[in-house]
Amino acid sequence: MKEVRHYTLIEIMVVMALAAMLAAMALPAFSALMHGNSVAVTCGLIKNTLDLAQARAINDRKYVATVIDLGGTVSGLTDTQALRNCYVSNTYAFQGWVEGSDWVPLKEDAQMLIFDNGGEGTQPSFPTNGAAPGTSALQTITGVVGRATASRPGIVYAAYGNVVAPNQNFYIGVGEATLSNGNYIYKSQRSGSNATANVMAVTVNRFTGRALVSEIDENGRIK
Repeated sequence: MKEVRHYTLIEIMVVMALAAMLAAMALPAFSALMHGNSVAVTCGLIKNTLDLAQARAINDRKYVATVIDLGGTVSGLTDTQALRNCYVSNTYAFQGWVEGSDWVPLKEDAQMLIFDNGGEGTQPSFPTNGAAPGTSALQTITGVVGRATASRPGIVYAAYGNVVAPNQNFYIGVGEATLSNGNYIYKSQRSGSNATANVMAVTVNRFTGRALVSEIDENGRIK
């Protein structure tokens, strides 16, 4: 009968120590992977919300806007960026929420950091660490009703599925950051750039209304 060898306590402790060392070495890479994934997930949430707004505009033959609440004042989601689709008039005044829609909260460690005109080949100019994103490139939707009633930036689709406001191709830059008391805190930054280490963009063609998730290349330009 073959003798069964039992491990000694020392051998077990050595194996456990090696396993702990390997886990510690892999943790930074795993963390970076998860944060990068959060950026991609946030971009996917933005694209899906825009796609739904476009589909509803075509189906209902009405103006439909994707409203952006950056700090939770209207949505009631504290320190959380959120999106929601609503009907608007031809002067971009709030006319009611799209049936079945609700606020879509974005990932807490991946934020919308820039809204600007452009698309493929554009080099986004991200705000400095701590600064809130400017929204002047978007359309102001007035009288948005929620926890509070306020004007909020948004993207407006017409009945043919095209974007009527803003009236240029545009993109939303998303990066690895957290939002706390109105401050946007970057986890890390690209060398020689204001951008966070992990950045992507959602580009929108105003004529087709099509939204695409795009990567940022090594030169800082939208692919």
